[in-house]
Amino acid sequence: MAIKKEVAATAHCVHLRSRRNFLKQIAATSLAANIPLTQIRDAFASPVKLSGVELRGSVSRHPNWIREARIYGLSVSGLKVDPIALGRDINSVIEQAGNVIEADSRLSDYLSDEEFGVELELITDAVKLFHKRGLKVVWYIPALEVITPNGRLREDSFARQHPDWLQLSFDRKRRGVFYGQRVFWVKPDDESAWMCPNSPYEDWYIDRLRKIADTGIDGIWIDVPLFGLVVASWGCACHFCREKFALQTGLDFPDRFDVSDKRFWRFVRWRHQTLKEFMDSCREAILGINPQIVSIAEVVGLDHLGATEWGTEGSNLSNHYIVWEQDGISETTAMANGSYDDWIAQYSSYKYCRGATLDKPSWAFTYGFNEADAQLVMAAAVAAQNNPYEIRVPKMTTTVGMEYRSMMYNWIAQHSKQIFLSRSLAQVAVIYSERNRDFLDAMYNGGMVISPFKKFRDRRWLGTREKSPINLEYLGDYRGLSLLLYQHQIPSDIYPMSRVNKDLLAQYPVLILPYMAMLDQAEQAMLLVAVRNGATLIVSGPEPGYWDTDGSRRATSLWGSFLGDADEDTPVSRSVGKGRVCFWPKEVGRDYLKTHSAEITMPVLSWLKQDGVVPWVRKNNNVVVQPYVYENEIIIHVLNYTWVGALKNKPRSVALELMIPWERGRGVEHVIQSEPQWDKPRILTYSEENQKLVVPLECGINSLVRIKFF
Repeated sequence: MAIKKEVAATAHCVHLRSRRNFLKQIAATSLAANIPLTQIRDAFASPVKLSGVELRGSVSRHPNWIREARIYGLSVSGLKVDPIALGRDINSVIEQAGNVIEADSRLSDYLSDEEFGVELELITDAVKLFHKRGLKVVWYIPALEVITPNGRLREDSFARQHPDWLQLSFDRKRRGVFYGQRVFWVKPDDESAWMCPNSPYEDWYIDRLRKIADTGIDGIWIDVPLFGLVVASWGCACHFCREKFALQTGLDFPDRFDVSDKRFWRFVRWRHQTLKEFMDSCREAILGINPQIVSIAEVVGLDHLGATEWGTEGSNLSNHYIVWEQDGISETTAMANGSYDDWIAQYSSYKYCRGATLDKPSWAFTYGFNEADAQLVMAAAVAAQNNPYEIRVPKMTTTVGMEYRSMMYNWIAQHSKQIFLSRSLAQVAVIYSERNRDFLDAMYNGGMVISPFKKFRDRRWLGTREKSPINLEYLGDYRGLSLLLYQHQIPSDIYPMSRVNKDLLAQYPVLILPYMAMLDQAEQAMLLVAVRNGATLIVSGPEPGYWDTDGSRRATSLWGSFLGDADEDTPVSRSVGKGRVCFWPKEVGRDYLKTHSAEITMPVLSWLKQDGVVPWVRKNNNVVVQPYVYENEIIIHVLNYTWVGALKNKPRSVALELMIPWERGRGVEHVIQSEPQWDKPRILTYSEENQKLVVPLECGINSLVRIKFF
């Protein structure tokens, strides 16, 4: 993964001063649009009955500019705005169809009160120009990192002034400060200080946020609040954190790194909560100054072990809008050398991001290297209903190319409401467990990149054989089951367990539970409500439900009365009310990652077929399809992965036939296909076959198919 940022000098100001290369990298580790709010079961049980589709919640309470954002990174550095030069940059934003500016200035650096006052004047003047041209602007500021320029040589560096505010590693041997180029965004003599959110730093930081909120900006982009990114690993163990931990939990601070120790397990979960509390305090403070402003949290720990190691759990930040820093698998070439499995894993991560925000719009980074791989990355983000932030790996406020960005953003703008304001028609929901990721895999890292890569070919490859999810209990099962679905053209949504409720689960005929060794009785009861009302629940893993949420092992599994005498090699199905629970006491997804064998695939696809859930493509063609509905249109994203695998590969189109569940007698006004490279959409032919609407097409890198019905 990468946490990188650099402010390329894009917005020209007097005394232009480029900002730091910012954070990136470590560990390889819906009619509803900005809402994967999904469909009601009856709306899409084969055949499709579109008349009953409703939103579980409404996105209308969220501002349009957030729901349909196309984000453009811009450096606004210097001491004073040059309106002519900045005006030219604004022209570029508009020409390239950006409508929200992520603005970077000197707020990454430690500024004296006087310097900070000058910066506030710069922000105020720039915002007036942005608003005059009809653009929204959110301003970037790091949450817990403060860089002191030339800090190695300064006695008044931020860390030297406030040594007890620094994060402290779990073993209490290393403070969160370093000098020089341990990471590329810190210059040789600069100081990078990582501050504890439970120290008095919080008051100092929030005071500055309040002043920024009073400049007229539309939002504050608060960058990756986390622990121990570069130094002070598995923090924080400073006296502020130890005291707060004891007060909130009633436990002594842990002294050994072991999830079997209940105190350490509680510490793992507490870190997520204390970062949430810090972020919520930031939000409350800025809303107190300007109730119309929005807080946007940049989150780099997605559905992998970065969230565990660094503590930031995006699904917990429900009070904030989120921009997900979805990394490629290389800080040099992004996804260009990614395997087919790596590409689908990235798509599943984008789906997780959308599900984790639930009833809020979701923004996401779309790192690219060349135009072809960049287009497929952005198409995947958009197909999962994430608003794109286009940048070239590894730095912010950059672009793969102005013509490329203009092509993609203009294409997205043409279909914006259909993309971002539509509801999902997926019939399968994968339930992701943050708790089981922490419990089963916390002693490791990685979980994002599947394929190892020879370091001599790419020294900034983020994966290793050891860090592959293939070697992780929970993430291997989750990642593999997600891939199995998408690689067989089964449209699916992904939700964190912490965000689901019985109303949401009721909308899906099939629910999939990757290996949840740890399960709460209330969670099981919620799942069984859906089952008794007719859903199929697929449960994977050798010991599901054996652990309580406090880390204690039960004598028998919560599923014991259902499992009976099931053995590891035999998938079994038990009727429960109107539905059923299907068990396979092995790590089904992890085995699929290893082998992709029919022995694993066929039983799962058979269970799905029995519920009327079948592939949306006649033949498996290494494509992903994701359907939505908007007003009287079905919207289908098609992503073409037939050509991926190496940087040298050139995109090639693929012929396929969409097989869309269809209600007999429903009329079709037209079927059109659109691609970013095309000047205008093309009319497609179609036919009906066994309650399916059959639509043949040829797909380039990605296509959007729109079926207007009556």
